[in-house]
Amino acid sequence: WQEGLLPLQGVGPATLAQYRRFAALVAQAQSAARWTIPVQNKPLALDLSGLAAITLLAYLDQHGLDDPHLRWYLDYCCRDDYGAGLSTVSAWAGMHYFASRHGFHVPGFESAEREGLLTWPEGNAWLTRRLAAPLGERLHTGRVVVRMANTRQGVEVDAFNTTTQTLERWQAKRAVVALPIFVAAKVVQSPPDFLRQAAARVAYAPWLVANIHIDRPLHDRPGAPPSWDNVIYRPMVAGQASEALGYVDATHQSLLPVPGATVLTHYRALGDGA
Repeated sequence: WQEGLLPLQGVGPATLAQYRRFAALVAQAQSAARWTIPVQNKPLALDLSGLAAITLLAYLDQHGLDDPHLRWYLDYCCRDDYGAGLSTVSAWAGMHYFASRHGFHVPGFESAEREGLLTWPEGNAWLTRRLAAPLGERLHTGRVVVRMANTRQGVEVDAFNTTTQTLERWQAKRAVVALPIFVAAKVVQSPPDFLRQAAARVAYAPWLVANIHIDRPLHDRPGAPPSWDNVIYRPMVAGQASEALGYVDATHQSLLPVPGATVLTHYRALGDGA
């Protein structure tokens, strides 16, 4: 067991040297361009468009970064954020993961103070509840939109009400379609050409998520208390890592003085397949 995701137990000087080399490449990228979240909607600079044209795996090959511990860690980061590994994610996206945030830090060689983590006991549910609160009765949940169409009067929306098990028809002057592109292309009747073209061009990464309900508190493991994010290190085989991303403890941020039942959420990223 070790604290943190970057493998440090039993690694030698050669591994640490490659960690530092990759950290220097990230720092160089941060000084050469502005990396933002969200990404600004404008063309990439020439040097960055070159990174977008190759995979992160090819980028590591170019720089002689072949350490299995480093590659496992970068593969995990890509799967965790993008749903696919080194051989699928672009070098630009791989660098953006670090350059747009806190960089790449090697314990024992820190050059700057790390940023803090802001969270709530209930996670992102805190944000979604407060986004929904001002909407009041105008927010209708439990509906599955199955069809949208332009009409002479405006827009027509058919939605399946999961509570009443009936189909509802909504009419409005305008509608904002906030759906994944591949879903919107199927839901919007006679979709415009730009939507069809975008749906054909964009690749999505499928996920498998399993929630395991535990009816009692987790026990401390030897040498460490229960953690929020729990990842199993498995060396990459033939350049491929395990699809499993580990599991998180849903009540780890709880402020209750006595721990109780919890939910373990296990993730698998399946974005490297067709």
